[in-house]
Amino acid sequence: AIAAAGVFEPGARIDTLVSVSPDAPAGLKQGDRLRLLLGTASHVIRVRIFKSRRLAPGETGFAQLEAPNLIAAFAGQRGILRCLSPAATLGSCTVIDTLAPRLNNRAPNRIDVLEAAGAADLGALGSALVSVGRGAAALPDLARLSGYSPAEIASALPPGLIQIGPGEFTDTASMTAARVMLQAGIATYQAEHPDYAAVPLETVRRLSTPAVSPKLWQTSLDALIASGALVKVRSGYSLPGHNPLEHCTDAQIRDLAAAEATLEAEGLGTTRSTNDSGDRRNTALFQTLANMGRILALWNVSLRQTVWLHPDAVRRAASTLASEFPFPAYFTTSQARQSLATSRKIIIPLLEHFDAAGLTLRTGDTRQVVNANATV
Repeated sequence: AIAAAGVFEPGARIDTLVSVSPDAPAGLKQGDRLRLLLGTASHVIRVRIFKSRRLAPGETGFAQLEAPNLIAAFAGQRGILRCLSPAATLGSCTVIDTLAPRLNNRAPNRIDVLEAAGAADLGALGSALVSVGRGAAALPDLARLSGYSPAEIASALPPGLIQIGPGEFTDTASMTAARVMLQAGIATYQAEHPDYAAVPLETVRRLSTPAVSPKLWQTSLDALIASGALVKVRSGYSLPGHNPLEHCTDAQIRDLAAAEATLEAEGLGTTRSTNDSGDRRNTALFQTLANMGRILALWNVSLRQTVWLHPDAVRRAASTLASEFPFPAYFTTSQARQSLATSRKIIIPLLEHFDAAGLTLRTGDTRQVVNANATV
C-alpha cells in the first residue's frame, strides 16, 4: 500500500477493542493464537486480554494483539479475527494504538487510556497517559492516540493539561500533588534536622522517586522556587525563613563561631578533615557549619575523607588562579598547588570543586580558568 509518511506506524503489538461474535464457535481465551486479517494483510497473533482471561461469545473487551512481525495499521481500522484451524471467524477488532507498550502491572491504568481514546475524550486521554507515566507523558503518544498530528496537539491541549517541556505534558492534579509532596517532604526533613540550612539535592530527589517522573519533579521544584514557597541555597533547598541557629543553644552558637573562625584563619594552610584524629571532636561542628552553608565540605575521593574549608579561602584561591593563569593559559595540579601554597590533600578536591562551579575546565592533566567570575 502507498500512504503519506506517518500515516502508518508499524508495531509488533497493537491495542484493540475486540468483539466476539455471538455466533462464534468458541470464546476468546488469554494467550490464544489467531489469524488477524487487517486490510490486505494476514498476521498470526497472540491475544492478551485486559482485565479478564476470556471473552465469551457476544462479549466485548480490550485486548492486545502481539505478532512476531510488524503490523502496519492505523487507529480506527477494523480487522477480522479467525481461528488458525479450522478457519472459523471468531469476531472483529478495532485498532486503538498501533505502538502499544508491553502489558505489565500497570494494565488497569492502560485500560483508562484505551477507554478515553475510544471515547475521543482528549482531556481524559491526557490524564490517563499522565497516570501511567507517573505524572508526565509524551505529546507524541497523545497525538497518536487522539488522531492529531504532533504539531496540532501541542497547540490544542485542553484545559487541565500542561506542557512541561519539549514533547512532554502533565495535568494540573499531578502538578499540584507533586508540589505538595515536595514541599511537605522538605518541611518534614527540616523539622527532623533543624541544624541543616537546606535539604541536600539527592535527598529532595528521594522524596519523590519513583512516585513522580523526573521531568515533573524538576518542573514542580522550579515552580515552588519561582513562587517563593521554597528557596534555593548553596547546599540544597529550604523553606523560606528557616534559620538553623534558632535551634541552637548559646553554647552551641559560640562553639560554631569558634570553629568557623579557626577555619577562616587557617585558609588553605592547615587543613581539617574527617580522618584527622585530633579534630574528631570538631567534626560535628564542621558538619553543622557545612549544613548551614557557612563552610564548604569537599570530598577527597582518593583519601576517602571530607576536607573542610572556609568560603573566603576558596574565593581567594579562585582569584589567585585567575590572576596567575589568565585564559587561555594552562596549568597543572602541581602548579596550582604551588601557587596556592597548599597540600595535595586539599588541591585535588578544591580543583574538582572549581571544575563543577565552572571556574576551570579540565583537559587531560591540565586546566584553564574559563570563567573568572564564576560563583565558587
